[in-house]
Amino acid sequence: MDKLRIGLLILLVINGISFLEAQNEQISLDDCLAAAAQNQPQYQQNALVNQTKEAKLDKLSQNWWPKFQVSGQLTWQNEVTQLNLDLPIQGFEAPQIPKTQYRVAGELSQVIFDGGNTSAQKNLTRLESEMELQKANLDQQQLRTSIQEVYFSILQLKNQVSSLKLVSNDLKTRLKKVQALKDNGMVTGRETDNLEVELLKIQQQQNKLMLSLTGLYESLKVLTGIEVGENTYFEMPSTTPGSTTKGEFEVFKAQKALIQEQSEMVDKSKLPRLSAFAMGGYGQPGFNFLDENPAFLFQTGLRLGWNLSSFYTSSKDKEVLSLSQLKIANQEASFDNMIHARQIQLSQEIAAYQSMVEQDDEIISLREKIKERSGKQLENGTLTSSDYLHDLNEWSKSMLEKTDHEIQLLKGKYALSELGRP
Repeated sequence: MDKLRIGLLILLVINGISFLEAQNEQISLDDCLAAAAQNQPQYQQNALVNQTKEAKLDKLSQNWWPKFQVSGQLTWQNEVTQLNLDLPIQGFEAPQIPKTQYRVAGELSQVIFDGGNTSAQKNLTRLESEMELQKANLDQQQLRTSIQEVYFSILQLKNQVSSLKLVSNDLKTRLKKVQALKDNGMVTGRETDNLEVELLKIQQQQNKLMLSLTGLYESLKVLTGIEVGENTYFEMPSTTPGSTTKGEFEVFKAQKALIQEQSEMVDKSKLPRLSAFAMGGYGQPGFNFLDENPAFLFQTGLRLGWNLSSFYTSSKDKEVLSLSQLKIANQEASFDNMIHARQIQLSQEIAAYQSMVEQDDEIISLREKIKERSGKQLENGTLTSSDYLHDLNEWSKSMLEKTDHEIQLLKGKYALSELGRP
């Protein structure tokens, strides 16, 4: 019962201090993560990547639209084809092709078959966008980890401040009683001096912690855009997030899919391209080069293109892509081994901290009893202030260790949840 009573008393005091702070503002880790999603450029990257992808896909769809182009040329040449005919026909003159020639024409073309090139380019665009999204998600995951680190650091320091307040209050109470003993000549001034020195040292520790907290508050503001301060109450996360796949694995997956699609594009580069066209224009000479007068032009037909060089270059292209696949597979395997080792380490740390947390209440309870006995002996003049301060500091240390173990346990669970392997 004493253990339970003392544990509840400590929790009530610490929570009472936190409750007073919470009157002004209250914040949670989820609030910080949600704010970062609204304010940080990393989270805006997803929308930009998707918009860029849609624009590229729309542009590729235009490959199937009819194409219209206008061309023109004006030339002069030093020689032209001449017909040296001397026919005995009255009034007949051989046509004279002009050395100055011109042509203005418009051509309308329509792709009929492109060898699957447009479809492959669309797939490639989607996979490139997916890889960019996974890289953006990786940046977001790293940002969340940074926010968690700052948040847990703030929790640790604020709990240290709360514990120091408890120690300071206990010291002030004892100092008043020892001061009364000194006034009655029952103890020397050395005892009160030791207690006052310890109070000053606690004040120094509190000031140092407040400076560190100020820096962490600024870091959290930069990461989330949230203004926090001394009177902000930071909630202790009660649950751990669901397991998520480590972002690097998703990047590896996207890279392998991209290379696979590039390999398929190499195969499609061997196929011919077929299109229909119609051309109309005006020029001198016309299609009848024996007619020296300007004439209208019209032509229609099919156009076939076939890059036969791809048949002997594709093997090297595929070899390069295959080596890239192997390189990524090796990187993924190496990273997976590292993550597996980290998971084992975190699991062991979590088990160790869990065991410590289960014993911390009992340690605090015993330290509380020792501290109380020392305090009464100090008040009765039967114990030196140095001995009392030793027991007081051990009690304070046990409370700090419990808080540290709880936060380290929670940090470990958060870290483990983000090391998911596919």
